[in-house]
Amino acid sequence: MEKNKNLEYIEKLIADIDDPIVSESGGFSYLGLIESLILNSTYEIEYQNKMIDSLDALRKSEADALCFDLKQNQIIRDPKHQFEKMAKDGIFK
Repeated sequence: MEKNKNLEYIEKLIADIDDPIVSESGGFSYLGLIESLILNSTYEIEYQNKMIDSLDALRKSEADALCFDLKQNQIIRDPKHQFEKMAKDGIFK
């Protein structure tokens, strides 16, 4: 039984090394990028605030997935880029 607990503890430590919490590993510029993407996203204000509040506890893999999702849901302000995205999404077919 004791060996099983030790093995679980060691596996948890290894998982933490492979996927660290971003704010504890010094990735503050990465968190700043994610925060700016959140503020420029198409999500509701309440949901944006919840995401910003949870940034301190994000692991690297979660931050990568969130960053990818946020880049897909950005408000495009340039009309040329808006048209290109609409054409890419098949709106004009």
